[in-house]
Amino acid sequence: MLRKGEILYSGVVEGMASNATFFELQAENNEAIKMALQNHEAIEKIVDEDGKILVYTKTNLSAGELNQFLFEKNICLTHLSKSKNSLENQFLELTAK
Repeated sequence: MLRKGEILYSGVVEGMASNATFFELQAENNEAIKMALQNHEAIEKIVDEDGKILVYTKTNLSAGELNQFLFEKNICLTHLSKSKNSLENQFLELTAK
């Protein structure tokens, strides 16, 4: 994938899709989630969207590991969902800058 002569991504589509995992989280105190995950080594980006916290990972992290980590920080989740970005969303994210 190129933008104005700059390589944004090189590789197979499956490789791009495998790196687009994110979690959708919610708790009584969403700010506590953001604070707890701010320095977690597996977290790439945290986004507050429509009352939910979207957590993008840079390494493989299971839902159970994330839930356990937050529980140990006294955060009980009311919502936890693991998803993958669509190929279209990944394309738009890469080319938006």
